[in-house]
Amino acid sequence: MKNLCKNLLLLSLLALMPLTSCQGNTSSSTSSTLPGSSVSSSSSLSEETGITLTEYRLTLYIGDTYTLTPTLHGLSGSVTYLSKNTAICSVDAGGVISALSLGTTIVKISLGDWSALCQVSVIAKSNDGASALTLSLSDSDITLYQGESYVLAPTLRKDGATLEGSYSYASSDETFLSISSSGVMTPLKEGKVTITVIGAYEKESAFALCEVSILEAKTSLVEAYADREVVVGTPLALSYCLQKGNVITPVAAGIVTYVSSDTSIGKTRAGKLNGIQKGTITLTATALVDGTSYTCVTNFRIRESYTVNFVVDGATVYSEKVLDGDAPKYGESRLLLATSSNAGTLVREPLAAWLKAISP
Repeated sequence: MKNLCKNLLLLSLLALMPLTSCQGNTSSSTSSTLPGSSVSSSSSLSEETGITLTEYRLTLYIGDTYTLTPTLHGLSGSVTYLSKNTAICSVDAGGVISALSLGTTIVKISLGDWSALCQVSVIAKSNDGASALTLSLSDSDITLYQGESYVLAPTLRKDGATLEGSYSYASSDETFLSISSSGVMTPLKEGKVTITVIGAYEKESAFALCEVSILEAKTSLVEAYADREVVVGTPLALSYCLQKGNVITPVAAGIVTYVSSDTSIGKTRAGKLNGIQKGTITLTATALVDGTSYTCVTNFRIRESYTVNFVVDGATVYSEKVLDGDAPKYGESRLLLATSSNAGTLVREPLAAWLKAISP
């Protein structure tokens, strides 16, 4: 268990490490072929026991080499190196990585029960004098729930044209999220990972990164209505759903119970919220589904409606329903009244002089 915790810490660091270039900058959403190999670095971690690396993610060109430099904390002995896919890169007993072909793989550094992981992406150089091949992704920052799937869509471009290339995908930690050869992501448990995508066209390649946050798919009671305001005399029909991740299931109205924070302002009856007088309330809805109780708390504003009559020379020329706190809409166009046949000198007076009656 202790070894597992150490590995999870290192994998989390791998997912969070920013990618930096020795001779240029890259973007997580669009990336060009780099003019030189790039590595990501971090300061050595303070550990009582374990293995740390200065590089948890490497990007190398085909033919490049790079020497890993692990640091031992509270350990003694010689580490061993293992490449998960030796067709993409090999690693010798001294930690020298050789980039062999396009793709992404993991190199594991071990000593006894302790280990550290380094993600290695291998890309190809652009042809001399040619425009750089670029790779963009449909999303560069995604949040997924456990159990759902998502297809990552890459696009290769060069000289403004979209190209039909080949793609490879790698997850920084497949225990958190796996990704198929066609870009289908399957989140497995809560955490964060980095997806590396490499696109190849003829003898060129480019890569892009996608950061994925995985959330636990908890079940909660949510409102299925949009209004947060209720007008006195116009009840609001209440409805709720159970949501687990992105899956939503309606809840039968008959199993939901309600508690209003102030029944003198608003209260429920037969699945509807009735406004009594203007003010605010907190409504707590509870549903018992398959033996489990779920609660949803919502704040509502209760408003009153008034009839505003506009009177000129003793005659009502316009009536409007207005909610408390709102200005009459016609007031903004009151100058139009000055040109009508029933207008009088009152049109030039303040709006308050126009209001003959305001009745709930």
